[in-house]
Amino acid sequence: MLTLTQFASSGIRTVVPSKVSLVAQRRSVLSLSSLSIKRARADARTCQLVHCYMRNTMCRSHVYAGSPQVQGEIRIAFIGAGGINFGSPEGPWNHSSRLQLLPDVTFSAIVDPNNKLAQERIDTLQKGEHGNKWKDTKVFTTYREMLEDSSAKPTAAFIGLPPMYHGALEDPTANIELEMAKAGVNLFVEKPLSVRPAAEVAQLAHELKHIQEQNNVVIAVGYMFRYSAMAQAAKKILKEHNATPLAVIARYACGYSDIKKRDWWDVSLCGGPIVEQATHFVDLMRFFAGEIIEDTVKAVAVGPQQKLSDMPEPPLAEAEVPMERRINRVTAAVWHFSSGAVGSLTHSLVLHTSHYQTGHPPHTSPHAS
Repeated sequence: MLTLTQFASSGIRTVVPSKVSLVAQRRSVLSLSSLSIKRARADARTCQLVHCYMRNTMCRSHVYAGSPQVQGEIRIAFIGAGGINFGSPEGPWNHSSRLQLLPDVTFSAIVDPNNKLAQERIDTLQKGEHGNKWKDTKVFTTYREMLEDSSAKPTAAFIGLPPMYHGALEDPTANIELEMAKAGVNLFVEKPLSVRPAAEVAQLAHELKHIQEQNNVVIAVGYMFRYSAMAQAAKKILKEHNATPLAVIARYACGYSDIKKRDWWDVSLCGGPIVEQATHFVDLMRFFAGEIIEDTVKAVAVGPQQKLSDMPEPPLAEAEVPMERRINRVTAAVWHFSSGAVGSLTHSLVLHTSHYQTGHPPHTSPHAS
């Protein structure tokens, strides 16, 4: 048996269709977590770019990809000038600060409709220790404008947008992954890849896999927990015993009192905490026990009628979110894995804190096969 526990305060945002039911939430997270994009060997530089560049940080990724032949300079573009790419008080996320430490990396563009913020990011970073890497960085309002500028087209792009603005199959305002991959750009996408309806996510995965193979690009989603010391140690134990766990139990206790942004509390914008936060644990559970049999998933929840006692002051958080769109306070789900193991996942808003801790003490009792 494996037991995974995390106590965390997080401010990352996502979306699914309005009036999302509990069943829709779990279908979305399972579909986006079990993408049909296959892992493969990647070129050393590109693998470094999207996988190994964060060896000692929180932000390592799960690489799904082909084997592009990247030679010389690696040109990075950031899609989104916000906290996930450039840092914020809400957490340890900051891709740009890690990427600029890598040799052979320069930055070609920042894409954000807030041009002023994007230019401020560039101006600040140009004054820093690695300012030479930012000397030719341009600002664009849309990624299409960037792709049309041959001097700014990147080797790879880091997509750090609110998920309502990416992960779509046909919506021209949010199908950025498809269009960028078609243009031959390698991609690192912040999780979840999409929070749209399950059928659309499955089709998106199919399309991306086809484009990845056709254009020989890397596509990565930021599921970093499987690269943690805990996960690697547990995986090693299982391998040494030639074992698969019979049960994987995951608990995610969120410190909610300092999560102030409304969209995190609005299920029509964020998808709810299973899609938004616990998606990390769904991926980690699959890492240990294999694929989930979706039809076996059963779930119950404590709804938004349950008041939370330590909320941010109005109008912050859910103060102006209609009751029918507020997120669940506790969600508990069980299922079967294709390996025969059972899974149990609980997400809760229970901690009155803003402290962020990502700890996964493993409790392993492998059953030899």
